[in-house]
Amino acid sequence: MPDSAHTLRMSRPPSPLPPGLAGRVFTTAEARGIRVTASRLRSSDLRHPFNGVHTLPAPVSIVDLARAYAARMPQHEMFSHTTAASIHRLRMPDNFAELTLHVAALASHRAPRSRGVEGHKSTVTPSTVD
Repeated sequence: MPDSAHTLRMSRPPSPLPPGLAGRVFTTAEARGIRVTASRLRSSDLRHPFNGVHTLPAPVSIVDLARAYAARMPQHEMFSHTTAASIHRLRMPDNFAELTLHVAALASHRAPRSRGVEGHKSTVTPSTVD
């Protein structure tokens, strides 16, 4: 019989997420509010496209990334440039496949800085478009 120090351990799959979180973007604060443990939030099945944001499944398009960023986006920020065009399904070149978010902040705030985000400043007041 092999020495127990040399046997491989079978890793268990992560526990299921609570029904309200499964299949959508959520923040660490939301998860912790319903008692999801920190170790569960670090599980390999979850993706963390931005600090404090978790997704399952992983974002695969610029619109998916925008949804993930929106979970933590302050009111003084808005999507801009090609990100806004993609969200509104404007026609883009056939070879367009950018995965950098363009986010603008009102001029009185600092431009956002985050991995995968190109920050801009704007004098335009953000508005919500459905």
